[in-house]
Amino acid sequence: MRKGLMINQNLKVELIDFGINYVELKGLAIPPNFHKNVRFLSIDKSLDRFTFSDNIIIDINRQIKDILGDDLIKYKFVLSLERQESITTDTVISSLKRMINNADSIVVTINIEEIKKDSIVFLNNPAWIHCDLDRPDFFEFWKYLKTKDLGTIKKKFMFLNNHYSDIRFDILKFLYKNGFNNEGNISFNEIKFDSIEIDKDKFHKEVSHFGIEYPKYYDAFPTTSQLNENVLNRDEVLGINHVTTLPDFNYRIYLESFFEIITETQPHLLLPGVHISEKLHKPLRTGLPFVYYGNPKLKTILEGLGLTFESPIYFFGMEKDDLIAHLNSILSKDLYWYHNVQKNHLDEYFNNMDKWNAFIRDNNKQLLKFMFI
Repeated sequence: MRKGLMINQNLKVELIDFGINYVELKGLAIPPNFHKNVRFLSIDKSLDRFTFSDNIIIDINRQIKDILGDDLIKYKFVLSLERQESITTDTVISSLKRMINNADSIVVTINIEEIKKDSIVFLNNPAWIHCDLDRPDFFEFWKYLKTKDLGTIKKKFMFLNNHYSDIRFDILKFLYKNGFNNEGNISFNEIKFDSIEIDKDKFHKEVSHFGIEYPKYYDAFPTTSQLNENVLNRDEVLGINHVTTLPDFNYRIYLESFFEIITETQPHLLLPGVHISEKLHKPLRTGLPFVYYGNPKLKTILEGLGLTFESPIYFFGMEKDDLIAHLNSILSKDLYWYHNVQKNHLDEYFNNMDKWNAFIRDNNKQLLKFMFI
């Protein structure tokens, strides 16, 4: 943890504790400490759609100099936009660079559409995203497990939700209405009604009408803070989701289903670009196909990284009717179909796993070289 600079909602520059998660990769020789002149600069989430005028840029530049001194060129800046789910555009980046007198900088973003060699790094902040990246032997063993997993009895799908959204509830109603809920591992946390705009009475009426178990904990990782002590200690919860038994990444559940239903987090769907959260990391790094409710341009971007999506399970898009129709089509298949699809497309799943993990490792390496060397 280091001191970083934050431009707050009042356009004032303040010092904050700051850190970025990374993994020290084998074969990459780096010094034990950050480059002495590395500094972090971030912006408050409230400034997502803010336009920085020339006068504001000049004022912020002066504030930064009051903290660091007039010679900003001697510094290396990590311009962090990934933690605040911020818009990453050429205009925003240009404004930030002007604030630091165009000193050497690297931009960290979750807008995968804006990835540029040597200038922008894709990064999500949770530490577990980088776990095991320095252990290629682990991923080879994981492939072995997935291969030997063929023919075992398991659920068709996994649908994990930390927060409420309309599309997630629509999918949930579809699953229960058609009796598919018993064929999948479903998880969602309790709704905090005071934090969202939702008709509480209508919600409870629909939950009752469709016979939905709400809330239901299959895997509550990573928001265990929402579970009270009584829930955490219930054997029927811990016996399934291993909330407190695995410190980093819960790989086991990715052997228990044939595919995952992913609904991108709501703020990301409203931002220009292709902003993706940690949800996509999990199935990609474990060789699990998915149905993805999010920006369909993501498919083209991932294909540009060498991934392929020939398996009939994959879906990308933001049209609810198309998504439901696709789910209805594949969930109507029997388990023999699922085993057959997995057998025929395991090589594709493993290729996607390798390409994605290599992408994350390369971005991690790019960031390390900038911060340490």
